[in-house]
Amino acid sequence: MASSGLLRPQEVFLAPRFAIWLLGSPSLSSSHKVCDLLAEDRRLSCQLGAALRPAGRLLLPLAAAPSPDQLDTLRLWVDDSAHVDVEESWSSVLGQQQLGGFVALTVFKQPHAPTPRVSNVPGRVGSRLLLSNQHVKLWDFRVPPRASCELHEHLHPYVFFNRTACETRGLDATLQPSGPVTSFASCEFRCVEVTDDERQIHAFQNPGEVDVQQYIIEFLA
Repeated sequence: MASSGLLRPQEVFLAPRFAIWLLGSPSLSSSHKVCDLLAEDRRLSCQLGAALRPAGRLLLPLAAAPSPDQLDTLRLWVDDSAHVDVEESWSSVLGQQQLGGFVALTVFKQPHAPTPRVSNVPGRVGSRLLLSNQHVKLWDFRVPPRASCELHEHLHPYVFFNRTACETRGLDATLQPSGPVTSFASCEFRCVEVTDDERQIHAFQNPGEVDVQQYIIEFLA
């Protein structure tokens, strides 16, 4: 089961596992003030409601994916149990104009532990693993034009977020095209639940002229 949407400024997408919104403009030519972005983050956070229990939060630049070391040094993941001040953690990186806009993602605690799954498919979910903890795995996913990613299996519910406009074409478990070319807009996302009834084994081809650049967030708990 999958659902999709397009993030727009000042709007919240709320799902059972996470909430996501934009901070700042995706355009690199747009300037922004840190105080305005923090105020916007507070305003949108207030829409979540007291019943939802955050496990942690991610701040992801749209212009370029950080390295694992940068993600750690800049404290782009803030664990709720650490009682770290989010605004203090994110202020410095929000002021870096060359990064353009940002995606703020809040991960919610789940009432039940998932059933462990094991895959016999060796391919990686993404191009580069940026973060792995008890709550999430964060991947940078990049596929050059006319290239394909590895055949892989998703064992956990996930969301992928397109940092730029792109095109993809699905490949099945035998690496044959399955379905038409799909066009994605910048800031378009799709979230997928993984069930015991249907395995999520696939690969993707990039039939376009620009790189596919996505964040993939897997929800582990």
